[in-house]
Amino acid sequence: MRQVKIRRTAQAEIDDQAAWLAECASENTAYRFLAAVIETISVLAETPTIGPLWPTDHSRLQDIRRYRIAGFPNHLMFYRHDDRTLEILHLYHGYQDVESRLAEDPQG
Repeated sequence: MRQVKIRRTAQAEIDDQAAWLAECASENTAYRFLAAVIETISVLAETPTIGPLWPTDHSRLQDIRRYRIAGFPNHLMFYRHDDRTLEILHLYHGYQDVESRLAEDPQG
């Protein structure tokens, strides 16, 4: 199994989304979201090519993949992988300008 690395920015995005769901939906929804994030990471660690590559013209972003959080179809996890590592880069809501947000991050 691949080693999982979650960037601080990705962890903050996950935490912020869970807090928003707890406030605007319910604590139960926030807990379901966090459980779904953990399950998604587990699936990606086993089969990282399951998520399609992000279509982009930015050369430094061409190896980034995306995958929807189960039960939260508007939430996309962005990641990179190699034979040993799964790196979680970001968690964005699908209605955001994802291309711009990914391009702003100096490490993709």
